[in-house]
This record gives sequence, structure tokens and C-alpha cells, in this order.
Amino acid sequence: MHVRHAPAWTYLFEVQSFEQRRNGSYVDGPRDKLFKVGWAFDFEKRRRTFNRYALPNKGGFCYVTCEAFLWDTAREAYRMEQQFLARFSEYRSPENAEVLVVPAGDRKRVISVWHALTKKLAHNQ
Repeated sequence: MHVRHAPAWTYLFEVQSFEQRRNGSYVDGPRDKLFKVGWAFDFEKRRRTFNRYALPNKGGFCYVTCEAFLWDTAREAYRMEQQFLARFSEYRSPENAEVLVVPAGDRKRVISVWHALTKKLAHNQ
């Protein structure tokens, strides 16, 4: 079996500062929210790898899983990632196109779009 046909996840990580993570701050606040969107065969392993280099315990930042959805194939996971990113093209970071810089107060919209899109695409499988 080719890996494109293997099950894969689409994930949405929220990038949080060390202080946000320590305080459990998941609510909308005055600052922009950062999200990392992607797909992987093992999203938890990907998150752990990202966090290893982000140094959250040294005052850096950390990736926290907001959402994850398992698809039947990597192609479907990739399709979800691309469609989600297209919905938020105005928020994409110029430094990393898979990072969204979302204005304060729009976190709920991001999560809502995630759920609507996964439902739509999963229904069309």
C-alpha cells in the first residue's frame, strides 16, 4: 500500500506562550492567537517533536492540540489541511504558510470552521 492511502490525521495546534500554558489560558484575550495547521500519520508525535525544539519549559512556547481528525487516507488529510488554510488565507503568516495569526476574539470562529469543514469533508468520503 502506498503511504498516500494510509490513514492520517489533520491537526490544529494552538501555539501558546509558556505563561499561557502554565495558566491554562485557552480563552480569547487581547493578543492574537497563533495556530499551526498540518497533517501527519501521528499528530501526537509531531506535536512532541515541535515542542522539543520550542523549549516550553525554558520560557519559550509550546504547541497544544486544539483539534485533530483521523482520515482514511493521507490524501484526504492533506485536502482538509489545504481547504482549512484557504478559508483563512488572510491570516496566514508570511514566515510559515501553515501558521495562522488570528485576531483576538476569532479563536471560536477558527474552531467552528474546523468542525464544519471536517463534517462536510467526512460526509463526502
